[in-house]
Amino acid sequence: MDLRQAMLLGVAFLAAGAFAVAGCERHEQSATNTSSQQSDSTSASTGTTDRNTVETARLRGMSELFDDAAMTTKVKLALASSVGSSSTQIKVDTRASVVTLTGEVDTPDIRDRADQAALEVAGVKSVVDNIVVKSSATG
Repeated sequence: MDLRQAMLLGVAFLAAGAFAVAGCERHEQSATNTSSQQSDSTSASTGTTDRNTVETARLRGMSELFDDAAMTTKVKLALASSVGSSSTQIKVDTRASVVTLTGEVDTPDIRDRADQAALEVAGVKSVVDNIVVKSSATG
């Protein structure tokens, strides 16, 4: 994969991450609205409001989602650079800076290079390797 292809792939992953975050934001907004309505009814009896707490939690959740989406994109770019076309066989999921790699590759070397590439991305806490090496048995 040449640099131009890697850059285009990166832009595509960033766009996909932005769409994922936007979809999660809509879901969180409806959940926040429900929580706010419940908090408002509770607050009415206690005389306090929990809106700031709910908003802070929502923003923190959005920030974590965006960070995870950005990290997933960085890991996918690192995989494309490290293992080339085999990277398309590897699914990347990131939750709280823990990267999970899933898929099926041709050799143990590709699996090991994928693990190493993911670990070298800044901010990755750990890598969960669920990559399976295809059986080469003939027969």
